[in-house]
Amino acid sequence: MFLPVVKPIFRIVARIFSFLVFAITVLAAYGGRINPEYLAFPSILVLALPYLAIASMVITAAWLCAGRYITAAIGVLAIVAAWGPISNAVPLHFSSKPDNEARTIKLLTYNILHGIDQEQPEGQTGNRAFEFVMNSGADIVSLQELYRFSDSEIPNFTQELRDSLFRIYPYQAGSNTSDLKVLSRFPVRLVKEYTPSGNGTGHFSLYEVDTPSGKLNWINMHLNSYNLTDKERGIMKEIASVKSAKEGVAEMKGPIRRKLSDSFRDRAVEARELALVVEQLEGPVIVSGDFNDVPESYAYRTVRSAGLDDACAETTFGPMITYNRHAFWFHLDQIFYKGNIRPLRVKKHSIRSSDHYPLTAEFEFINKDNR
Repeated sequence: MFLPVVKPIFRIVARIFSFLVFAITVLAAYGGRINPEYLAFPSILVLALPYLAIASMVITAAWLCAGRYITAAIGVLAIVAAWGPISNAVPLHFSSKPDNEARTIKLLTYNILHGIDQEQPEGQTGNRAFEFVMNSGADIVSLQELYRFSDSEIPNFTQELRDSLFRIYPYQAGSNTSDLKVLSRFPVRLVKEYTPSGNGTGHFSLYEVDTPSGKLNWINMHLNSYNLTDKERGIMKEIASVKSAKEGVAEMKGPIRRKLSDSFRDRAVEARELALVVEQLEGPVIVSGDFNDVPESYAYRTVRSAGLDDACAETTFGPMITYNRHAFWFHLDQIFYKGNIRPLRVKKHSIRSSDHYPLTAEFEFINKDNR
């Protein structure tokens, strides 16, 4: 008598769990439509959208294989309803080839963490982050969290390394009061550095790059972070364990949730001001850097409302993780564009010197004259 009773109960529990996952997936997909200045919790759900989307697909496939077609159909409906946002968080695209190789440009964006190596390999004598930059083959490089190209800030930054870096990139831009820096093979000019209003620490800088194919408007950004301490990030990582679950949930209801909510609100302000700058620019525009928020978030949608498209969503397959510490496995570094250019490919590199992975992107100018 026991097994016949258990099986129906198990199916009921499994269905309830499945319906909850489907519902939360749809809520997460559209959480970025809700302004976090009024209600921040939907923005927290958006962080989990790639994982929820994959879970919904797996659960739907499992019900389909089990012959439970009605439950599977509900899963399909949930995925279809959320497909627009899911396709940005979990893109299903591939890189493409240029029509004219001579009209391509390669970009590197990298939160370089002041050149500090968080792994500190044994016997290290050089600086892995800057050696990566020099070997990247990028034409233009946007760096975040760097004030000066100096050994007073950058570990193991020898004069020889500095000279080699500047031979490859003879043009540099960015003031010593901002942690945004640019390296370029082509002439580059800092147009303006912006510090948005509000309580956040986010900022961005506008540059003009004279590429062989014409002028490029380029924005390097570092928007407001979550401001979590290492201990708080550790709590989020360990919250699933039995030992720390009680303490972790209490922290999530208190200081951690408040910090997350404040960060979403601050980025909402910064994203609106960034979008206003982008709307005024003519010609091709690339916006790259440490966005500190994920695809389909409110800040993401706000910036894209300025006519920007997402280079990662158009050229990559599957979810992308650009932050590599404290189980914060999120896509926080973004590359947007608009105008007469098109993205060919975006690649995440695996070096773990900084707490962010570097991204390279290749674009092609699609008109003969961009001036």
